[in-house]
Amino acid sequence: MQREGPARPTGADGAGFVRLYVEQRERIISVIRRIGVSDADAEDIAEAVFLALYERMQSAPPAEPVGWLLVAARKKAANWRSRLFHSRELLTANENLEKLAPDPAPLQDERLASAEARGLARRLPPDLRDAVRLCEDGQPWQQIAASLGISRAGVYVRLHSAARTLDRLINVEHRRQSHGRTATDQGSLRP
Repeated sequence: MQREGPARPTGADGAGFVRLYVEQRERIISVIRRIGVSDADAEDIAEAVFLALYERMQSAPPAEPVGWLLVAARKKAANWRSRLFHSRELLTANENLEKLAPDPAPLQDERLASAEARGLARRLPPDLRDAVRLCEDGQPWQQIAASLGISRAGVYVRLHSAARTLDRLINVEHRRQSHGRTATDQGSLRP
C-alpha cells in the first residue's frame, strides 16, 4: 500500500516530522477548508505546507512548528483563493471586453463619442494610455503584458484604472459643458 504524503524523512528529526505530519495533517486541512478551499485543493495545499516546513527544518527549524504550520496554511490558502478569484475576474473581464467591442460600422454619433473618448484617453498617464492603446488594437492580455513588461494582473490593473480615470474625466467634461466651459478652456485635466 502506497503511503500518502512526503517521503519518509530520516535522521534525528525525521521521526519527529513524521509524528507532526500524522498528528497535524487533518487539523491543517480543516484550517484550509475553513478559508474556502475545495477538498482536493485543500489536500494539495496541506502537502505544500508540510513540504515547506520540512525544507525549513533542514536549515532553520521554527521554534513552534505547529504554529508555523497554521500560519503557513492560512497564508497559502488565502493566496490560493486570491488567485482563484482573480483568475475568474480576469476571465469575466475579458468576456465583457469582447462584448463591448466596437461595431465595425459605427453611426455618426458613435464616431463623435469615439473621437471624444480618444481625446480623453490622450490625457491618461502614459502607462495607462499604452495599455488602453494595445487593448484597442485587439491584442490579447498575454501580448500586452509582454509588450509592457508587466504581468497579466498588471494589465488588468492598468485597464481597470484607465476605465475609472476615463469615467471621471467624462463626468468632469459633462459638468463643465453643462456650465458652459470645456476641458480645453481649463487646460489638461488630471484625475
